[in-house]
Amino acid sequence: MKVTCPHCSAPLVVPDEYAGQVGQCSMCSGEVPIPEIPGAVKTPAGAADGPTDPMSQYQLGCRYFKGEGMPQDHEKAVYWFRQSAEQGFALAQNKLAQRYTRGEGVPKDLSEAVRWFRMAAEQGYVSAQHDLGLCYAEGIGTKKNPVEAVKWYLLAAEQGHPGAQNKLGQCYTRGMGVPENKVEATRWFRKAAEEGYAPAQYAMGYCYANGSGVEQDFEEAAKWYRKAARQGDMNSQHVLGQCYYGGIGVTEDLSEAVKWYTKAAEQGHVAAQLALGACYFSGEGTEQDYTEAAKWYQKAAQRGEPGAQFMLGLCYAAGAGVPQDLAAAVDWFQKAAGRGNADAQYYLGSYYQQGLGVETNLEEAKSWYEKAAAQGHEEAKAALAEM
Repeated sequence: MKVTCPHCSAPLVVPDEYAGQVGQCSMCSGEVPIPEIPGAVKTPAGAADGPTDPMSQYQLGCRYFKGEGMPQDHEKAVYWFRQSAEQGFALAQNKLAQRYTRGEGVPKDLSEAVRWFRMAAEQGYVSAQHDLGLCYAEGIGTKKNPVEAVKWYLLAAEQGHPGAQNKLGQCYTRGMGVPENKVEATRWFRKAAEEGYAPAQYAMGYCYANGSGVEQDFEEAAKWYRKAARQGDMNSQHVLGQCYYGGIGVTEDLSEAVKWYTKAAEQGHVAAQLALGACYFSGEGTEQDYTEAAKWYQKAAQRGEPGAQFMLGLCYAAGAGVPQDLAAAVDWFQKAAGRGNADAQYYLGSYYQQGLGVETNLEEAKSWYEKAAAQGHEEAKAALAEM
């Protein structure tokens, strides 16, 4: 790089590796601050002393990254990953790509991440092939290209990468980058599922439940949902709860339904929170507990679930599990009604008609009755007929 001495104005040429340091002018011997190069990766102090073979460089990078046997230092980790990667070591290329993806030890740069993923992927490194496919599928650091995504997913899938097999199944399900083919989708889901990959096990459950690519079989669906649920997959836990609640593919068991709803709800699954709230409200599969019901309705309601918002409104209206508060009931009915919940629209109309929690407003009442009636709500139709 070119710099100018601040003392004698002499033009100087300085190697890039001295960026960010203080040099000495060759003309007047004065100190010359050497500016940083934007986006450049600095050589960490003392990093030059180290191994030269790529495997050892990679291992040293890992130790710096994790702080194993030395202070954790992401910049030094990146330095050694780069030294190894530039010698063509695929594991280091993949690690370097991940650092650029997350901005760890270097400024986040998704296009640079794609460049390093590609180098590792072209050497057959399976994890990089999967991640490069994901970049093309999602448009991360490059333009979206479903066909290119499928190409890399397939290469990884054929090496047995369960995540890539699952992604390939999704591509065939949706016709993304390949013609839609539910049978082929199921074939790839099964490969990943049999390796214990929970998202693919959930997908297999869905395929059997809906007859997608296989003959419909609710018992087989429940089997796959259970495998994924036991690994903590919250979607599978919720659906398995539904299976036990309705006796779908399993013997009906409401307490077992509550067990799985609880596991999913505790992970933040909104539909499971609503279902669990309903079980506590009605005393199905557990002792009736309005306080616990209101707690779970509140969690789902705050996430925008209209059914939970309506039920929480009912709790406030009746003082079930929460202090009675008609204004709060109206507020939750309003939220649910605005999201299209017909029961909430009917109740909101009724509260405006009667002046419960709000001032009486017959026009507003009629408007909400009409919205509910348009969705086939019979009580709303009757209320309109009587106005």
